[in-house]
Amino acid sequence: MFGVEALFDLNWYNSQLTSQIISVESGLEHFERMGRAERLSPHPLFDLNWYLDQYPDVAESVSCPVGHFLNQGWREGRDCHPLISTRYYLSQRLSGTVDSLLLHYLREGGSANIAPNPFFDASWYRSRYMADDAEITPLEHYILESRRRVVWPHPLFDPNFYLEKNIDVRKREMDPLSHYFRVGRFEGRNLPTRK
Repeated sequence: MFGVEALFDLNWYNSQLTSQIISVESGLEHFERMGRAERLSPHPLFDLNWYLDQYPDVAESVSCPVGHFLNQGWREGRDCHPLISTRYYLSQRLSGTVDSLLLHYLREGGSANIAPNPFFDASWYRSRYMADDAEITPLEHYILESRRRVVWPHPLFDPNFYLEKNIDVRKREMDPLSHYFRVGRFEGRNLPTRK
């Protein structure tokens, strides 16, 4: 059984806090005591707030939503982040045993450039934005980088065009791909491709 400790990222967790926690152990303790209730995410690839909004049954009945996804949520076809499609990821040729979808992506899928959704081209992204020795997955890099600047997730997904056409997204300084997956596609916003 996997719990939040299997993927806890102290740097990511600290980026959501006003005062910094100095150790993983105290970070895990903080998450159990307060972070989960405040819907803080323990890792860039697990969006707790989004997960609980998408799956109210989990919010109402599960004591550890992170553990729920790591152990069974992905088997039920649930997604842990708007940029990770469980069904899409599993539809690709995966090496090794998938004992937990997100942990598989972190251990093997990311380094093998397996795409977590159809609008993220991991190989293309890696060659364009990442050093050869990067210790994080392309999607983690994208999430971290897109907080600082506009980066393209796919050669056909133009984030600048999306921001030009969707001023509200630009004003809120949201990542275009995340916005499209969270809200834009449901509102009928067009895919941001230039011809």
